[in-house]
Amino acid sequence: WGLFKNYATPLARGFYLHDAEHSGIVLLYNCDYLKSQAECDTMVDAMTAYVAAKPSDSKCALPTRNRFIVTPDAELDVAYAAVAWGHSLKAACFDAAATDTFSDKHYGQNYEDLCGGGLDPTDPGAGLTKGCGLF
Repeated sequence: WGLFKNYATPLARGFYLHDAEHSGIVLLYNCDYLKSQAECDTMVDAMTAYVAAKPSDSKCALPTRNRFIVTPDAELDVAYAAVAWGHSLKAACFDAAATDTFSDKHYGQNYEDLCGGGLDPTDPGAGLTKGCGLF
């Protein structure tokens, strides 16, 4: 599974779905559905601030604070989505209140309720075969 963090390069779906299996929440975005790059940057900044404001998870060890991922997803058919194991929320834009309701209901609620481990497949030093784990 992927490290719980913010990704500027898309994290492959297999990685972030495994994070959802570990009771995390994945926040996805596709800038193609927004009017401008500035609008996308504003939304990503809001998502990043949202995750930074979430409390630390006692099951996580630093540098991981909690089980949230922010990542672009070019295959997403809307501008924004949140994913938990077996659940999703789709919207035309990031909505912190709706995301809170979603994450409060699903964070830490799956049968694999753990935080540790994972890797960053976008990091060349992660030890993956070139191209493995990326779109």
